[in-house]
Amino acid sequence: TRAAIPFINNHKSRAIISIIPTSTDIHHFNRLKIDKRNSKALKHDLNLSGKFILGYSGSLGTWYLFDEMMFFFSRLLRKKPKSRFLIVTRDSDEIVYEMAKKHSVSPDKFVIRNASRDEMPLYLSIMDFSVFFIKPTFSKLASSPTKTGELMAMGVPMICNTGVGDLEEIIPTYQAGIILNKLDSGSFDWAVDKMFDNQDPCFKMEKMLRGAEDYYNLEKGVSTYDTIYGRLLKTISVT
Repeated sequence: TRAAIPFINNHKSRAIISIIPTSTDIHHFNRLKIDKRNSKALKHDLNLSGKFILGYSGSLGTWYLFDEMMFFFSRLLRKKPKSRFLIVTRDSDEIVYEMAKKHSVSPDKFVIRNASRDEMPLYLSIMDFSVFFIKPTFSKLASSPTKTGELMAMGVPMICNTGVGDLEEIIPTYQAGIILNKLDSGSFDWAVDKMFDNQDPCFKMEKMLRGAEDYYNLEKGVSTYDTIYGRLLKTISVT
């Protein structure tokens, strides 16, 4: 991440640095490949037709703050009671039900599903917004969440927090959603209002898609790796 460069430079002079974020196969995660009939059918199967769908994909534990995510959803329900929380994960359902109970969210307000990689683009395609909060620890300065590029490539705006890799730069640059400094009720209520502000939209589809291409394209990541190995081979051959 770019955010990690100042720390590296403070500890290693004249370092040659290349930035390769966790890349996304934008041919696989491609919203144009999604058949709208399949999206409609999936919404129907999940009983999500006509609902505003907040989505989350990935692990529930370790670095992810699912407690805060469920709290955010509870604040969303206050203003948009027809909203539903679609959670796509391979982790145990227990943490979801635990946090739902803590924040007085009824089980009929969320859906939990396990999806394969091949199924993920379809699941992402039915999300209106995605949310993910990550513990902003020191190590996360160099973190590049996999889901970011996938969501942007699918045109799904996101709500996330500061202190994680380059998100503070990427989200506003590509108008890919909302980034929060604080994870509290006031910040959440502001974010909910912002999500539905048609006069000053917090995301733009074209910019998000360009961001996936500019920053997360897997082919660019591979090319950068190839350049690095080429330099190393030249160094070895010279020495």
